[in-house]
Amino acid sequence: MHSEYLYLFDTLKMFVLFLRKHQIKDYLQLKHQEIELELTRLIRIANRLTLKRDKKAPHWPEAGVKKRRDSRMS
Repeated sequence: MHSEYLYLFDTLKMFVLFLRKHQIKDYLQLKHQEIELELTRLIRIANRLTLKRDKKAPHWPEAGVKKRRDSRMS
């Protein structure tokens, strides 16, 4: 619910800025920077989680598992 209010507020703010065209570019550049920072933060988190997962589990699913002999080849 809180995020819906923030979205509504951003939408209204954008509408007002469109009425005053000289501020739109600055606003969009600021939003662009915020999105890039958030994306960078999420990528770092994903990389950390991937590294932790790779350290815990073998890289290949067949590691440590004996290969079955193909019965068709006998």
